[in-house]
Amino acid sequence: MPWTVVFAKEDSEIYREIKYTVLRTITIGPAFVILCSILIFMYIKTITKPLDELVIISKEISNGDLTSTHRSIKRKDELGVLANSFFDMRDRLSDIIIKVRNSAYEIRINAKELSSGSMDLSRRTEAQAASLEETASSMEQMASTIRSSADQSIEGNKMMIDSRDAIQNAGEIILDTTKNIEEVYDASTKIKDITKIIEDIAFQTNILALNAAVEAARAGDMGKGFAVVASEVRNLAQTTQSSVKDITTLVDNAYEKINKATESARVSQDIFSELQEKIENTAKIMQDISSTAVEQHEGVEQVNRAVTDMDTVTQQNAALVEQASASSNSLLNQAEELVNAMSFFKV
Repeated sequence: MPWTVVFAKEDSEIYREIKYTVLRTITIGPAFVILCSILIFMYIKTITKPLDELVIISKEISNGDLTSTHRSIKRKDELGVLANSFFDMRDRLSDIIIKVRNSAYEIRINAKELSSGSMDLSRRTEAQAASLEETASSMEQMASTIRSSADQSIEGNKMMIDSRDAIQNAGEIILDTTKNIEEVYDASTKIKDITKIIEDIAFQTNILALNAAVEAARAGDMGKGFAVVASEVRNLAQTTQSSVKDITTLVDNAYEKINKATESARVSQDIFSELQEKIENTAKIMQDISSTAVEQHEGVEQVNRAVTDMDTVTQQNAALVEQASASSNSLLNQAEELVNAMSFFKV
């Protein structure tokens, strides 16, 4: 039979211990609850305080205020990581805003300079276009003048050729007249007719010389040499008229003076030969002048076409400059809008 140990205690003592335990539990329980509540509140506070600060900073950022740079949250848990990421985002956003705003200021300045330059270039291009239009008009007038001069030179050349032919014909007539005087000295009446023909030819030569002098005066500096020749032709024609009158007088006066008339006719033939040579040279000069005038006309026409092409290109450039000016003004307006948008932020 095993042994049994029995402890005996009075009921009052047992109840007293139970009562003490209950009282202690009642006393410590609320205190523990209060302590737990305080700890829980403090723990929640440690969680909500950073969130409250993040909310405040978020409101500042939403209002464009990025001036705050403090980092009051030093936690290393998830909230700390979130807060630091948020602070980094704020700082980087501030840097980006500063860079964008500075870039916007620079864009606005450059846009103003570009707009001003475009306007100045537009004015200069318009002035150049107007100048080219005036130049084109002047070149057209010059081309018309040179064309007229070329036509006159060609006409003068034709007249000179006609004069050369007339002088040549006159020389041939004088030669024939001289032969007739030597062979038929008794045909004095016919000699009068021949001298009359010579007088008419000299008169026509004088008229041609006058016309040639007028054309030389119209030709200006290019016609000075021709004017001298024309004057010489006129003087020679007048001399021929005088000689023909002398011949007529000599024929009327006496037979023996026919020999002198023959000699005068020979001299006239020599003069006409010399005159014909000079007219040949003058005709060559007039031909050169005419060719030069035609070449000048062609050159001026080429220059006129080039100026016209330049005027067209300048007009196109003016249109492009107008487009560039409009684009620069649009860029300036956009830069102003960007600057105004960036002014919302405070950094």
